[in-house]
Amino acid sequence: MIYLLTMRAIYILLLIPMVNFLFAQPDIELSYEKPVCIGSEVEFDAGGSCCDPVDIFIDYGDGTKDTLLGQDPDGFNVSYEYNIPGTFFFKFKLDDGVDADSLLDTFVVYDRPVVDFLPSEDTLCFSDNALIDFTNLTTSINTPVTYQWYMGNGDQSTEEHTSSVYSQPGRYRVLLRAYSDTALCSSQTTKDIFIVDDTALANFEIQQECPCNEFNFTNTTAEKNDIVSWQWIFGNDSVSIAENPDKQKYLDPGQYYVSLIGTKNDGCKHIRRKLVNVCPEEQDTLPNTASNNRWYFGTQAGIDFNGGVPVALLNAPSTFVNPTNEGRATVSDHLTGDLLFWVSDSTIYNRDQQPMPNSTNLLYGTSSSQGPLIVPHPGNDNQYFVFRTFGWTGELSGLYFCLVDMSLDGGKGDIVIKDSMLIGTVPFFPPYGFARSEHLTGTAKSLGECGEKISYWVVTHYIENTVNIYNYYLVDERGITLDHSQTIPHIHGTIGQSAFSPDGTKYALVSLYQGIQYSRSSVFIYDFDKENGLLLPNPVIDYNVGGLYGLAFSPDNSKLYFTDRVASMSGTGYAIKQLDLSADDILASEQIIYTDGKNHRSMYLGPDDKIYVALFNHDSIGVINNPNVLGVACNYVENGVYLGGGGRICGMGLQNLLPKYSENNEIDTSSVEASFVIDEIQCDEVFLRNVSDSLFPPQSDSCDYPHYYLYRWSFSDGESDSIFYCNSDEFSQVINHVYDDSGTYEVSLIVSSSFSCDQDTFTENIIIGLSDSFNSGKVDTQFCVGEGQVNIAAREGILYEWLPINGLSCVDCQSPTIQVDSSIVYVAEIRDELGCQLTDSIVVTALNCDVFLPNAFSPDNDGMNDWFGLYHVSAEVFDSYELNIFNRHGTRVFQSNDVTRLWDGNHNKAQEKYPEGVYTYYLKYSFEEKEIETVSGNVTLLR
Repeated sequence: MIYLLTMRAIYILLLIPMVNFLFAQPDIELSYEKPVCIGSEVEFDAGGSCCDPVDIFIDYGDGTKDTLLGQDPDGFNVSYEYNIPGTFFFKFKLDDGVDADSLLDTFVVYDRPVVDFLPSEDTLCFSDNALIDFTNLTTSINTPVTYQWYMGNGDQSTEEHTSSVYSQPGRYRVLLRAYSDTALCSSQTTKDIFIVDDTALANFEIQQECPCNEFNFTNTTAEKNDIVSWQWIFGNDSVSIAENPDKQKYLDPGQYYVSLIGTKNDGCKHIRRKLVNVCPEEQDTLPNTASNNRWYFGTQAGIDFNGGVPVALLNAPSTFVNPTNEGRATVSDHLTGDLLFWVSDSTIYNRDQQPMPNSTNLLYGTSSSQGPLIVPHPGNDNQYFVFRTFGWTGELSGLYFCLVDMSLDGGKGDIVIKDSMLIGTVPFFPPYGFARSEHLTGTAKSLGECGEKISYWVVTHYIENTVNIYNYYLVDERGITLDHSQTIPHIHGTIGQSAFSPDGTKYALVSLYQGIQYSRSSVFIYDFDKENGLLLPNPVIDYNVGGLYGLAFSPDNSKLYFTDRVASMSGTGYAIKQLDLSADDILASEQIIYTDGKNHRSMYLGPDDKIYVALFNHDSIGVINNPNVLGVACNYVENGVYLGGGGRICGMGLQNLLPKYSENNEIDTSSVEASFVIDEIQCDEVFLRNVSDSLFPPQSDSCDYPHYYLYRWSFSDGESDSIFYCNSDEFSQVINHVYDDSGTYEVSLIVSSSFSCDQDTFTENIIIGLSDSFNSGKVDTQFCVGEGQVNIAAREGILYEWLPINGLSCVDCQSPTIQVDSSIVYVAEIRDELGCQLTDSIVVTALNCDVFLPNAFSPDNDGMNDWFGLYHVSAEVFDSYELNIFNRHGTRVFQSNDVTRLWDGNHNKAQEKYPEGVYTYYLKYSFEEKEIETVSGNVTLLR
């Protein structure tokens, strides 16, 4: 038991026993809480007084003994748990080597009641008034016994045997607590009763159709013979009494609970409830987001689309200089457009333009047309995959990725997977040139329609012998999977840009080299099966004699633009060309929309549906303002966006971007079922057993990413724990939680699967009782001596016992009135209706509220009357305090706002001694929220 004494007094007199340290013989003191119950720790507060360390010998009386050598005799405590009832003799001995003292105490360890009860029915079909009787089977060697029932439906009872009416179907937890009146030793037990026919529940299947707001519901109840009526409740104000209802259409997106109720001929009801997810109407293209609203590229260059019109960004690091300035990637918050991070050559920069903690010295090549590509993790809103290819001239080739987690480093992000290899270094095969690919792009496999999670294809390739090998990586809620590879018999080079059309139905790339020949470049246009991830045969191939580099689709998927060196690889003529993909003869539709301009390189479709063109080694970029329009009316502007000067230069690349994507993460909870049971409640601690089950356990016996279940507990007190399980054999798990205060709490278990992306929640209410581990909630108090009565109060309970009893108006109430004239500590032992106990201590401090100043003092350092001011007081008692002292000329010689700072007869700062004489003082003060009072007078300074 800990007493906290706060000093807020002018003059404090505490009733604390004084120990005479002059006795050489040990003097023993011993205290402990009574009664003593079996299975509870007894804390013996023991000690004595002596001058030297002592040896301590303890005999607990049940055959157990302890020896403690060289202990401080002034006080210590020992905890011990008695596991059998009976009368025990506790012996405690102090020995300082010269003298010894011992103490023998006798006490009783009481047994707890063995609590049990029997319900007349533990499973009962639902009716308007389901009555269940409960027979008490509790036994106890200590009598009499008091009972407390909690019926799970809000009813309570203190009868030995009881009954209760249940008016709704469901599972109810009944708790019986019993404690003996002799010793107040309690125990409890719980049992569940079910008001439902659990042998033949109704069941149904859900089929969602596109458009995804239409559903078919099929009744699949196994036992229908005794069902006399059906009722469907669809959650959208619609109902049906058909066994199999008509198709249901939901007007608004969201989550809806659908219930099927089958009523048997005996009136028993069979109920099944499931959750359906209604997504927005189907999109033909990915809806616009703000993820691509900021770009960083070139040498310290960047543009910002958040204002609707692109403007130059001037905050790229001054150290960011690259000789080729090719592929770059930037990602922003998809809702706000605020920068998240961006990728340069060997570094990933956070929103503050600083390298992420683990992002420096990334693997990179000297150049790559489409170096990095950022793809959001569909299974984790905080994570992004960063794919990287390497230039054909460097030592590295292949495909690597990093995983960035934006929840780390205070929301600025850090790398959790660094430089993980997907494709290793690929050799080259003459005479077909280097096999290393710089093409890297992606598109959405699914848009999140009809309850489907969004996923992406990431596509790259390399040359092996005489063919191109395309690799298709599926990025979904599980992570990255090499889904399959495809062999393409067309030979094209590995340098240049690739892109998907916004609707994901076409794939195109430009090849700067044909084999190892510099004389021919080409454009390849494929139809793409985005469901299966396949390039379809018979592409459109446009051969050119110049050097191709960049390309982009129009927002409506009807046009393809590409950049071309119209003369040769070494020529100086540059052009932007357009192909009409809706024409019968696509190759014949080619038009030059701009020529004789600057060095045109990569092209990307911006978030404003305009196409932006990299102008290599220039301080601006080009813009195609109306890319859906045929011919020169598409309105290309050569110097469309100025980059701000100051050495900010465009490189060969702008951004490697995904098409605009949709976030639509609806969850179907029908395949995961959450459940837990309450094993035990010990006043402030609850023990819960997870008994959840799932129809689709992960196909993995380990915790290897990404196969796991997440079980998340919520205890409604601001605390939670997360536990990961990896397979269905680990679904039964016990967890305990300690509460910081008593009361009724809602406990929830939320189960979700990373494998099937399903989720379910199970909730129960629990009652937590008092415990000494809680914050007591006590309020210390103080009073002026002679003021009269003072009220004190303990926290809420049902039984109270106050010690000491002197000065109290009552010893068994919550808020007694006290009348004392000195400081004292009161202790209240409190019990609640659950039989739990809490000890509350309240410090009552007596204050000397009289203000007195002496009329003379002599600061001669003799230890007597050396100071002028208020003695033996604490500044905390005053709400305000100000003391001023003046000489006979009216000059202030001393000032203080601190009651503990007294005048020593010297100057405040110079420490010069003032002469003997009479001085005038003025004191203004207030305390205990009273009005300010003023005291004045004269004081004589004597030297």
